[in-house]
Amino acid sequence: MGARFAWMDQARGVAIILVIVHHSMTWTGLFGLQVPVALVAFDDIVSPFRMPLLMFLSGMLVTRSLAKAPGVYFAGKARAIAWPYLLWSVIFLAGTGTLTIVLVPNVLLFPPTYLWYLWFLFAYYVAAWVIARLRIPLLPVAVLSLAASAFAPEDYRISRFFFLFTFFAFGWWWSSSGIVTRGSPRTRAMAIATGLAAGVVVAGITVAGHPTRYEAGYAWGVLALIAALALMLPRVGSGRRSAALEFVGRNSVVYYVTHYTLIWALDVLLVDTWGWSEPWVVWAAGVVVAVICASALCLLRQRWAPIGWLFVWPAGTARVRASA
Repeated sequence: MGARFAWMDQARGVAIILVIVHHSMTWTGLFGLQVPVALVAFDDIVSPFRMPLLMFLSGMLVTRSLAKAPGVYFAGKARAIAWPYLLWSVIFLAGTGTLTIVLVPNVLLFPPTYLWYLWFLFAYYVAAWVIARLRIPLLPVAVLSLAASAFAPEDYRISRFFFLFTFFAFGWWWSSSGIVTRGSPRTRAMAIATGLAAGVVVAGITVAGHPTRYEAGYAWGVLALIAALALMLPRVGSGRRSAALEFVGRNSVVYYVTHYTLIWALDVLLVDTWGWSEPWVVWAAGVVVAVICASALCLLRQRWAPIGWLFVWPAGTARVRASA
């Protein structure tokens, strides 16, 4: 990946780590332990921004993907998004003993697990191809999707689907509009400061006890913060200090599909089998083990092809990256 995309890997890496932190906290609570107040407060602060940032970054890759022939485009998305979604849905449901005939159709139609993000992402890429084919303007699509999220039902995450598509479309527009190259340095600095301030306001509202995650009424602050990051981070550059985050970002699908199942299995061992009861320790162990195991799988799949098949459907000698 070119140097100009390093910041995207960094941002995606941060978002994925925050997802792992959140889900380890979630499992700590589900296993009957009292989640520390400090963890809850931190999670509240970042919760409005995690998934919108991931969707924005995915949207930024649409233009490059659409340059491919339709067959290559859809085959790539099926191998790198649909396949790990289906495989790891079955792995998680079977591992937790919840795989039933009733749930099988839901895996295809209404994602019943933590892997809903990949289901959304595949649907968004299908929608993107249609939008590009029909030459529909992106900003009106984003606005209409946000409006739809305010009225759509919460059932089956329908409201969330429309809400996050706003950020996917916004990322697509951002990468294709050339907006980053416009304006003076002073204008960009003011935009960055305004966006960061807007993000702080939304985070503060969340901490105060008002729901902001996936809420259309607070999308302005989330969009503003993401825009500020998109203006600021490309100037930070890449180096040894950011290498680990970039690695996570480049291999985000591995961390995403494995972490939840790994944390669940670990907590079964720590809490149910060994009787551990210190929530900070259980939470931290979940984060550390999930990151280490996923990192090991990333390295192993570079050396042993069958490991790679857990995350990307094999396509002869062609390698399709998970971030395609």
